[in-house]
Amino acid sequence: MGEKQFYRSMMVIAMPIALQNLITVGVSMMDTLMLGSLGEAALSASALANQLFFIFTLVIYGTAGGTNVLVAQFWGRKDRESIRRTLAYTYRIVLLFAFIMVALSLFAPRMIMHIFTNDPEVIALGADYLRIVSVSYLFFGIATISGNVLRAVRTVRIGLIASLVSLSVNIVLNWILIFGNLGMPEMGVSGAALATTIARICECITVMVYMKYFETKIMLKIRDLLHLDRSLRKRFIQNSVPVICNEMLWSLGFSLLTVIIGHMGTAVTAAYSIYNVVSQLSSVMSQGIAAAAAVIVGNTIGAGKQGQLKEVIARLQKAAVGGRSVCVHICIFKPL
Repeated sequence: MGEKQFYRSMMVIAMPIALQNLITVGVSMMDTLMLGSLGEAALSASALANQLFFIFTLVIYGTAGGTNVLVAQFWGRKDRESIRRTLAYTYRIVLLFAFIMVALSLFAPRMIMHIFTNDPEVIALGADYLRIVSVSYLFFGIATISGNVLRAVRTVRIGLIASLVSLSVNIVLNWILIFGNLGMPEMGVSGAALATTIARICECITVMVYMKYFETKIMLKIRDLLHLDRSLRKRFIQNSVPVICNEMLWSLGFSLLTVIIGHMGTAVTAAYSIYNVVSQLSSVMSQGIAAAAAVIVGNTIGAGKQGQLKEVIARLQKAAVGGRSVCVHICIFKPL
C-alpha cells in the first residue's frame, strides 16, 4: 500500500473516532457551561463527583483496548467466532466493574465526596449527583465496549452517530431539567445528572439496536454471550489485564491531583474543571490516531503480514507526531 493510500485509510478510521471523542467532551462541556451559571458550588460538585466516572471510564477504555488487540487480529483473518467469544469475556468484566461503581455511588456517595472536598455544600450537591448518575455507568460501559469492538472491524460511523444522539439529548434535557424550562421543576445539579443518565441510555440503545438489526460483520447473538470459551481465557488475560492496570493506575494518579485541588477551595475546583474540558478538547485528534493505530496493527498481524509491521509502525509514528503537534499548538496558542 502506498504512503498516501495508507494515510487515507488511517484517517477514514481516525477522523470519526476523533469526532466522536470531540462530541463526548462536548457533553461534559455543556454540563460545565450550564452548571457554571448556577455558581461555583454546583460546578465543583459535578466536577468532583465525576471523578468516579473518570476512573470508571479509563478502566473501560483499558478493557476495550486489550479486547481490541484480540478482535483486530481475529478480524484480520475473518475469525468471527473468536470475536464473539472475546466479547463474552469483555461484557462480563465491564458489567462486574460497573455494578461495583454503581453500588459505591448509590450507598456511599457522601463518603466518596468527602475524599475530594471538605465543603458541606459541595458534598451534598455531589452526593445527589452521584446517586442519580450511577445508573448510567452500566449503559456507558456496554455502549463503549460495543463501539470499540466495532472500530476493530472498521465500523466507525455508528459510534459517531450514537455520540451525536447522546449530545443532542443531553443538551436539550440539561436546558429543561437544570433550569426548569417547559414546565419542569428546576433541578440544578440533579437535573444535570438525570439528563446525563438519559443521554447515555439513548447512546447505548442506539449502538445495541445497530448491532442487533444492522451489523453484518460480527453478527453477535445473545446465545454467544451465555457461554465462555476457556481456551481464550489465558490469551484474553495476557492482552487485557496489563492495559486495564495501566489505565487504572493512571486514573488513580490523576484523581489524586483532583483530591489536592478539591481541598484548595471551591473556586479553584471550578476553574480546574474548566481547564479539564479545554485539555480534553485539545487531545481528541491524538486519541483518534491512537485508536486507528491499534486497529491497523491488529489487522496486519491477524492477516499474517508481520513483515509489513516495521513500515506500518513508522508511518503511524509520523502521524502521531503530527497529531500531537496540533494538540500542543492549541494548548499553547489558543488556550481560551
